[in-house]
Amino acid sequence: MKNICSEEECCGCRACENRCPVKAITMLEDEKGFLRPSIDENKCINCGLCKKVCPVISKENLRVPIKVYACKNINEEIRVSSSSGGIFEELSKAIFKENGSVYGAGFSKENRVEHTKANNLDELEALKKSKYVQSDMKNTYQEMEKDLKEQKEILFSGTPCQVNAIKNFFSRNIDNICLIDIVCHGVPSPKVFEDYKLYLEKKFDSKIDKINFRYKNEKSTQNIKVDFKNGKSYLSNRKDGDYFCRLFIEDIILRDSCYNCRYKSFERCGDITLADFWGYENGVAKEFGDNKGVSLVLINTEKGLDMFEKIKANIQYMEIEKKDCYEYNCFCNFKLPERYEYFWSEYLENGFESAISKFY
Repeated sequence: MKNICSEEECCGCRACENRCPVKAITMLEDEKGFLRPSIDENKCINCGLCKKVCPVISKENLRVPIKVYACKNINEEIRVSSSSGGIFEELSKAIFKENGSVYGAGFSKENRVEHTKANNLDELEALKKSKYVQSDMKNTYQEMEKDLKEQKEILFSGTPCQVNAIKNFFSRNIDNICLIDIVCHGVPSPKVFEDYKLYLEKKFDSKIDKINFRYKNEKSTQNIKVDFKNGKSYLSNRKDGDYFCRLFIEDIILRDSCYNCRYKSFERCGDITLADFWGYENGVAKEFGDNKGVSLVLINTEKGLDMFEKIKANIQYMEIEKKDCYEYNCFCNFKLPERYEYFWSEYLENGFESAISKFY
């Protein structure tokens, strides 16, 4: 067996690697920095378990949301410290009350984006806020297996492909897992992100301490802020200032599978879907916002409804019509940009600094 799914469709979730009973699959970086499975055919026993957990092959149980809400946390501090309305923290608190675990994307000590576990609010800080880089699932599957054996409740947050990989992987033991899928624009290259960090460290003559892709201030909720170990800081608007964020927003550095994503749909795979409520100020939730962040929350299952009931006392919410969140939010695919090949050709041949100087 040479391939699990086509290279263009692979989302790099590591489910195949973790499910293989003979360890015949290893995840390797391609030239753009994305993880892809490499199969040792001498070890492979053709059991097909890798295909059963693959979220590209198995895209079952997608659901039209039961309810759609505009939401925001009543605690201003929590909302300001979150990417949008501060709903993820309240859902996490509900799990912590039951002595459960929360899994999501966080920054490692080296400021790489990886899925990790939080058992309390202090550890949750690393998982809050958006990270505009593909998260490496690493040993998430094994950690979740341990928690499930201990009968723990689990909250898992990730991109829809990661969520469906979890759903496939734990299909026989899914009752204790509440799944949050995010409305995903696409996942940028970890390799480009590493080179971008080196570019900033060279510019500011210091190692990076912290990165905040969604820093909020009185002017905008759309800033990137990077703090350096020498005390300096870099602050830029994501949409028209920062090079990495512009490459992301302009769809230049996304994974191949993101341009034809099977999950770019109003039908969702998680119990709950979370997103920024883009465009709320132009429509049905105009009076609801105050430029400090509003979450779009889709409730997709009865389990999701139960979770939402647990946090209602700590949030403001407004039910909206399903049709009213389509226009500004990422529920459909986009085309490969015209300048996509131009950027990658220059980047792979001459590096990040040369590419951005010519591209912009």
